[in-house]
Amino acid sequence: SYSTTTLSECDSYTWSATGLSYTQSGTYYGTVSNCVTPKLVLTITASTNNPTTISECNSYTWSVNGTTYTQSGIYTVVTGCHTETLNLTIRHATTSTTNVTICASQAPYVWHGNSYSTTGTHTYSTINAAGCDSTATLNLTVSAFLATPAATVTQPTCAVATGTITVTSPIGSGLTYSIGGAYQSGTVFSSLTAGTYTLSVLNGGGCTSASTTDVVVNSQPFTPVVPTVTGLANVCGIAGTNTSVTYTATSAGASSYTWTLPANTQLVSGQGTATLTIKILSGFIAQINKQLKVSATSSCGTSAVKIYSLAAQLPSTPSTIVASTTNICPSIGSSVVVNYRIPKANAAVSYIWLAQSGTTTITHPNGLGENDTIVEVAFAANFTGSAITVQSVNDCGTSTARSLTITRNNPSTPGLISGPTNACEYIGDAGLTATYSVSATATVVSYNWTVPANAIGLTGQGTSSISFKYPAGFTSGSVSVTATNGCGTGGARSLSINRLNPSMPGQIDVINTTTCPNRVYSYTIATMPSNATSLLWTVPADAISFTGQGTTSISVSYPSTVINGVVSVKSVSNCGVSAIKTSTVRLGACSTTPFTKGTVVAAPSAMTVSVYPNPTTSNFNMQVITADREAVSVSVLDAQGRMVKEIKVAPYQTINFGAELKAGSYFIEVKQGKVVKTERVVKF
Repeated sequence: SYSTTTLSECDSYTWSATGLSYTQSGTYYGTVSNCVTPKLVLTITASTNNPTTISECNSYTWSVNGTTYTQSGIYTVVTGCHTETLNLTIRHATTSTTNVTICASQAPYVWHGNSYSTTGTHTYSTINAAGCDSTATLNLTVSAFLATPAATVTQPTCAVATGTITVTSPIGSGLTYSIGGAYQSGTVFSSLTAGTYTLSVLNGGGCTSASTTDVVVNSQPFTPVVPTVTGLANVCGIAGTNTSVTYTATSAGASSYTWTLPANTQLVSGQGTATLTIKILSGFIAQINKQLKVSATSSCGTSAVKIYSLAAQLPSTPSTIVASTTNICPSIGSSVVVNYRIPKANAAVSYIWLAQSGTTTITHPNGLGENDTIVEVAFAANFTGSAITVQSVNDCGTSTARSLTITRNNPSTPGLISGPTNACEYIGDAGLTATYSVSATATVVSYNWTVPANAIGLTGQGTSSISFKYPAGFTSGSVSVTATNGCGTGGARSLSINRLNPSMPGQIDVINTTTCPNRVYSYTIATMPSNATSLLWTVPADAISFTGQGTTSISVSYPSTVINGVVSVKSVSNCGVSAIKTSTVRLGACSTTPFTKGTVVAAPSAMTVSVYPNPTTSNFNMQVITADREAVSVSVLDAQGRMVKEIKVAPYQTINFGAELKAGSYFIEVKQGKVVKTERVVKF
């Protein structure tokens, strides 16, 4: 028999009787149990789905199920094996409200491109970013204009130094006031110093008045100081002419002035004011009292009296004329002017300046009148010298003249000429260049040099120093120079030049510096002869060599053989040579017997002292050769014969000394028994 199950499923069905999953419709059988066979009659229907995507503002009603949705989401309705799916997006409309309060002075208020000047509610609609309606609401409040503030001022008094400002309008609750600083609720501002204050009013909404008010606190009144007075002091020019003259008084804080006039004056106008106009009558000049008096008055009191002394006098003689320079030479015939000035003279209203007619031009940089105290004077080339004069002038007359002498001075003779007076070194193209100069003077424009004819390569003409070479064959002459400036040329300064031949050398001093067998002798003269540029030495033909040619000392090396001859020297310069100085050379042959240890050497006939090198710049070497074996005493003496050093040496011993000696000449005194020898040495 069968146990039958009939089913309808979507897509697939898993039967527990077999544990199998079926995806097709059909009849299926299970395993027989107890003679009963399970039987499944299965109908499989494929599932279907219909998706819908919707985007709406605020809400959406789905027709599938009639439901209204206000939230985004995924919604489904299943009918059998068919599913309806809704993908829903809900977008939302927006609203906003803005509350704004402005002052009337700030109107209009611009909102979303529209201008509003009155209190009210205004809306603006648009589409928001989600694509839905957006509505904005503006609640605008416009505060009314505040009235321009007004105030009264209590000004400072003679006793109270400060003032007070009291606001009189507008007055009301919520209003605050300022005079240029912080706002305050009170309407009174006290203890104010002098100045201008800006009054403004502010309401609770932060609005100020359309305009402000400037309020002035005056300075504290005070008793005026003594006035100052300006006006014509020297009235002699208008006395008795019916001409009016005005005087002005000045005193801080004054509200009126009281004038007191001297006799023989007539008031025209201005009593009580700062400006007084009067006339000077003819009798005024002769009277003693010429004082004009004035005092200043304010609410606090009256000042002391100012006395302004009038006068009727001739101008005073100008003070000393001061020149910008006393050296007018650079100005002669040029555009360079010289300034002449004086201080202002008492009672002067103008000045008369005069100088040499036809050769001077006077200009007045300050113009003519009372400031004409400096003039500029240009001098023509033919100016010879004169005085410049100046006189003071006013309506009463002219003063005596003040004068200053203007001198045209040629430059003085230049100072001594510095340079060589012996031309020998400087003759010919091969000679040195001679330089001559004088001390330069600031007032000298140029120097004109006269040199021997045919001078070679002259440079520096016009300056204080020249250089040149003397021509071949020059024997004697001079170099001269004159100085020139704008005034002319001064006297000449000269220097005699000669051709001086060199003088004959002095005595030759001979010193043996090295002994046999390599004998060396030095030959020295004390100084370079006058006018000589070098020395020319000759030595015996048998000499091996010598050094020092051209100098004052030579060193000659001789062989060990007999030497007979002459060492000579003569002075040389570009002009010629001097007479010859000679020294005879006679040297015997050196001993040829060698000395070895254990050999008895025949004693020399006398003690021989060898000091070398001589002269030297450092040390001397000394050897005493003697047959006597007695100790040798050596004394070093300076040029005055004073003992400098004493040394004990043995015969044939070579010693070194002199490192501590200063440069100069010394004597070496060598004693052995009764034998004494003295040598002169020189250290440079």
